[in-house]
Amino acid sequence: MNAKTFASQVQDLFELPDTFLRLQSLQNSDSSTLNDYAEIISLDPSLAARVLKLSNSVLYRFPSQIDTLTQAINVIGSEAVIHLALANCTGNVVNQIAKGTIDIDRFWNESVECALLMRNLGIMNGTKRHERLFIIGLLHNIGELVVAQVAPEKASEIEKMTRENANPLENQRQVLGFNYADCSAELVTAWKLPDNLVIPIRFQHIPLQTNVFNKETSLLHISNALVSLISNAQPVSELSESVSKLAAREGLEEEDLSKSIEYTNLEALEVLSILNPGAASII
Repeated sequence: MNAKTFASQVQDLFELPDTFLRLQSLQNSDSSTLNDYAEIISLDPSLAARVLKLSNSVLYRFPSQIDTLTQAINVIGSEAVIHLALANCTGNVVNQIAKGTIDIDRFWNESVECALLMRNLGIMNGTKRHERLFIIGLLHNIGELVVAQVAPEKASEIEKMTRENANPLENQRQVLGFNYADCSAELVTAWKLPDNLVIPIRFQHIPLQTNVFNKETSLLHISNALVSLISNAQPVSELSESVSKLAAREGLEEEDLSKSIEYTNLEALEVLSILNPGAASII
């Protein structure tokens, strides 16, 4: 099976939540208000709690306590709220995976780290609508969950191989014939998400092969490399020459990358606790 076939097998199981679809329709309406968003979110207690927690988190550093959904949406923005509803889908997908198939804590840690790194690097280099970068980072490896659901034995084999030989892309191709990024891209395409989310995910390992949304794709490639450094407790000086050159092309110096890692190490646990309250991980 190819990546598209894998994604098609879980499309019904890993469906987008109704709340996300309703919020998305508001985004496409010229007459929608913050109260409209708040009304929809209030019907989903889990999402409402996460919106309030996120608006009061270190990501936004609002000077006073936020205690209403309308105020929270005003602070973090409607796009971020919609992305948070989409992030809820990741949690739903995780709940479908059989325990022991893959290391779920590791998956969550890497996803949140990548999301925070992308957002922070985007702020540093002036990328417009940097909130979108957070959800790209969060969803970038959701294809691993697809494989874990469709072929759990293959996902477990890849995880074991990667622990013994830290070359995940090669291991994925050897076992599957494609990599998790391919599968991630096929799933978000099936969800009919916009190209500005799909393309960076599809080309995350080969950023120079796309001519559109290349800034977002480059930032995802860099963030993936930084996640690997965090996992192995390595300094930025250990980055490959190609990643360092790509970062320089995006206006990011070694100091910027180091600061982004420091920021991520400080804030990841709080953000993880919002997105996945049941996580029992140490970052």
